[in-house]
Amino acid sequence: MEIVQKVLEFLLAVLFMGLGGLLLLAGRKYIWLLLGGGGFLIAAALIAVVLGQDNGWNLAQEQMWIPLLIALLAGVLGIFIAQNYDRLAADIIGFAAGVYIVTWFDQILLYLDNRA
Repeated sequence: MEIVQKVLEFLLAVLFMGLGGLLLLAGRKYIWLLLGGGGFLIAAALIAVVLGQDNGWNLAQEQMWIPLLIALLAGVLGIFIAQNYDRLAADIIGFAAGVYIVTWFDQILLYLDNRA
């Protein structure tokens, strides 16, 4: 079971790197993809925290379909915002990126604190 999970995590990482490269090269043309995917991932992560899970991936492993559906609706809302309100979409992406960076630094500091 652990090998299957590692393979899935690897494939997911490759998928995210491919999408990131596509967004980097395509620029502003595919901003709706960034906001839709980001909306889904951020909503899944927040819902997972509220439900006491480690991350959004655990929602799929535990087959929690209603929280995943809510996260999917957040992604669809992100696509709608990106296609209709360019300025708001850019603001949301910037805010989400800032929050992600701060939580990333927090995880690094927590790791260093627990290691000492």
